[in-house]
Amino acid sequence: MMPAIRTRREFSITKIDVVNFTKTLKAELEIQQRQAIRAWGRAVVAKIPFYTGTSRGVFKPVAKTVGRLGIPKKALSKRARAKIASGTTIQGKHYSLGFEAGGQYSEHNVEQKYTHYKLSYVFEFEWDLIYAIWNDIQPAPTWMHLKTPTPWGALVAGEKAWLSYVQNDLPKRLPNIAKFVKIRNLRGG
Repeated sequence: MMPAIRTRREFSITKIDVVNFTKTLKAELEIQQRQAIRAWGRAVVAKIPFYTGTSRGVFKPVAKTVGRLGIPKKALSKRARAKIASGTTIQGKHYSLGFEAGGQYSEHNVEQKYTHYKLSYVFEFEWDLIYAIWNDIQPAPTWMHLKTPTPWGALVAGEKAWLSYVQNDLPKRLPNIAKFVKIRNLRGG
């Protein structure tokens, strides 16, 4: 007589709670999108000098949208106050000046788009304060004798801060999918 041969069978069923994981991921990505925008904003504003405050004021609407950006203001010189009172005209266009006026020279868009297979987080920023754009990317003529040399490189600094946040900080803050996985073992004999 042959000895009895026993076999053991074991199966594992893995289930991922995709609905709750996706919900948690979306919520965390919205938070992290605002954090990345804040990192961008802090880097940009740090590069822009303060004279009348108009150039820094451009970022006030973004700060209002994402909160806790903090755009430092300084006391104005007598010359700066006079400049704000009269404004400036460049190439036939009159510009109101001052921190409070700065916001009218920018637009931004923060949105999240979801499809069944794709999550998309968008931040767009545009400004049309011509001298600030020029000073950010071009050297000023030497006869201007600016206290802060140009180009400021503010938007480049912002881009670097954004990328650094997304590459280094974001992965640490995403939800761990292992918390949404359930394994059930089935044994047979």
